[in-house]
Amino acid sequence: TGRRRKTFFEISKRKSFDLQGKVILPGEEFSVAAALMPFTEENGYAAGGTFIDGKLSESIGGGVCQLSTTLYNALLHTRLEIVERYPHSMPVGYVPLGQDAAIAGDYKDLRFRNTSNAPVVVLCETTGERVTVTLYGEKEAAKPDICIESIVREENGETITAEVYATELRDGVKVRKLVSVNQYEKEIELH
Repeated sequence: TGRRRKTFFEISKRKSFDLQGKVILPGEEFSVAAALMPFTEENGYAAGGTFIDGKLSESIGGGVCQLSTTLYNALLHTRLEIVERYPHSMPVGYVPLGQDAAIAGDYKDLRFRNTSNAPVVVLCETTGERVTVTLYGEKEAAKPDICIESIVREENGETITAEVYATELRDGVKVRKLVSVNQYEKEIELH
């Protein structure tokens, strides 16, 4: 609903300040969950949509995945190492299949390592109903000519399997690399 979408956005917008200006030094690993937790009302979270046991439910902190997903998509355009990333259990409507990054308790996180020779700074900007995450660092860490593509490989009555590929131009040759294989439950039961 419109109210639920607004709640998701407000949580992402408010929590983007927890990532704003974070500096990740060369060789350092960064955990998005550690930067955003605890998921409590005292820490600025409200109830938002969460997938629990194959159903769309509400929990404190639901909606923060829009922020981790935005950061993940920024990371896909760099040479930084994605150490840990999980898709949601069901498709989300705000990015193509396989391009999401779920955060849940202490068992789903988005972690990355700064494999460059210079610090990387995370900058978050909110404009209207949009949260943008930009990573600043050395030029060699960026992949400016990369194309990210999601392809549904299999779909049956219960699951969808999507593959994500990154295609970039290297020395005049297109190089296509498998980024991830993601499996989603198909149906959402609202309650």
